[in-house]
Amino acid sequence: MKNFIKRISPILAIIFVLAAYGCKEMHQEHQGDIEESAALTDDDFKVLWGHIDALWEQKDISLAGNVYAENFTRVSPGGTSSSYDELSNELNAINGAYPDMTLDLKSYDLCGNRAVVHWSVNGTFTGELGGIKGNGKPFEDVVGVTIMYVEDGKIVNDESYWDTFSVFAQTGFSISAPEMESEE
Repeated sequence: MKNFIKRISPILAIIFVLAAYGCKEMHQEHQGDIEESAALTDDDFKVLWGHIDALWEQKDISLAGNVYAENFTRVSPGGTSSSYDELSNELNAINGAYPDMTLDLKSYDLCGNRAVVHWSVNGTFTGELGGIKGNGKPFEDVVGVTIMYVEDGKIVNDESYWDTFSVFAQTGFSISAPEMESEE
């Protein structure tokens, strides 16, 4: 199981590098098309990341308006959200399962109004998620990547992916093959 986790981490890192490289390539090709006022600066990103970090770590949906534009779309392993109510459902589910979860920024790359962000989370599976009850075991350095498009300092499109398998593997869960129906 640990060997699998060691093998999947480099794959996620490669995805991040490819996304970042693609951003640089796109930036070189379309640099003249990006208005200076629309480009996300390092300072803008750091302010936005502070809001993102507060939303996830304070677990307060009222902070979502600091992060997401009113017309946002978020796609993640938890589903698709395009309203604060839908986002609240996802945040509540994740925070209910891992109430002590912390979010750590690993790296990011900016390209116009797009940011490719590599992050990780740590926490303890004490709640319930998708009908699976937690066992109180911790997980750490579960990696994820978010590709976000930002307008006026807020996210309008968020595509987030993380290593869900690693959370379950680190907390002692395993995947088993489904029972096969016998043919008679």
